[in-house]
Amino acid sequence: MSYNVLIIDDDLEALRLIGLMLERKGYVIQAASSGKQGLASITETPPDLIVLDVMMPQMDGYKVTQELRGNPQTANIPILLFTAKSTLADKIKGFQSGADDYITKPIHPAELTTRVEALLQRTARQQELTRTRGKVITFLPVKGGTGNSTLALNTAITLSSEVPEKKVILVELKNGSGSLALQMGQATDRNLQKLLAQESTRLTLNALEDQMLSHSAELRLLPATAAPTGTTPLLTRDSVASLHTLLKKHYDYLLFDLPPSVAPPVNELLQQADYILLTLAPDNITLKLAEKMLHQLQILNIEENRIKLELVYRARAASAVTREQIKAQLHQDILGNIPPSPDLAQESWTTHRPMVVSRPASLISKQVKMLVDDILKQL
Repeated sequence: MSYNVLIIDDDLEALRLIGLMLERKGYVIQAASSGKQGLASITETPPDLIVLDVMMPQMDGYKVTQELRGNPQTANIPILLFTAKSTLADKIKGFQSGADDYITKPIHPAELTTRVEALLQRTARQQELTRTRGKVITFLPVKGGTGNSTLALNTAITLSSEVPEKKVILVELKNGSGSLALQMGQATDRNLQKLLAQESTRLTLNALEDQMLSHSAELRLLPATAAPTGTTPLLTRDSVASLHTLLKKHYDYLLFDLPPSVAPPVNELLQQADYILLTLAPDNITLKLAEKMLHQLQILNIEENRIKLELVYRARAASAVTREQIKAQLHQDILGNIPPSPDLAQESWTTHRPMVVSRPASLISKQVKMLVDDILKQL
């Protein structure tokens, strides 16, 4: 494989020499003579690795590194700082800015190429871990009020108990009016919006843990703010991408409770999801909305085999649409159905004990277990 290396240095002779050293080892070289030029070059052609000088006018290497780490699209590109500044304080500043390695001039060609190769190999291992570890499961309601959030919470609890050796997190990915903390009877001062506000440039595991709630040793919860939608900053494509990247590194199963939307930033998360559960009520209006939702998922090039349908009955109704009618209209089978149980739901909300915890032998708990079994089978 031929790797693309970007060299950023205002010293043209250094650019030429470093480029020659790496070209002899088969690397494809891009060059930039300033920090701004380098950032522009990355936008056009993202490199596999960056060799970056520190002492440059206008924008030094530390600032360039911080800019790269603050952008979700470039946050994971390995950066090798290459400079004449050799004091311990300089090196510490380099690593604190986000650099992956730090070497000083002059350097032997063999050491430079060895450092570059080692950094690329380490990055490849990290990327492979990111790809294979975190499995993304999304709960997407056709419309609001279908019980999607309650289903997501009960599924997360059951999943964590089925695979206690795995780390599970449920994220309430909403702009406000979050109910997850309220369902659990826990404080609402920890939430997703606080996390993204204080770590707007680069999310960290410590910052994430400060805003999480715990249900058990295996399950963590990241609720949305309970404040009304529109009273806090809205989620953005970049913030959701950063959160997704961070969680995949540290959790085995990522469950997202979504709003009834496929607009950015939700659509990009759906495109990367391994399992999409579409929740719908058994009525004609919801059925028509489900048709439109499935059409939008098709436009996003989401494969049909990643999408599962789950019926949620909020109340008994003689005029409810049958499973056969739904299958015929949506051209997709129903994975399962959550039966109506208003008394059990009321008990759960009052006692702050989810239904699979308070009534593990109930029909609802058995249906949730069937859903979890399918998730584990598919993933």
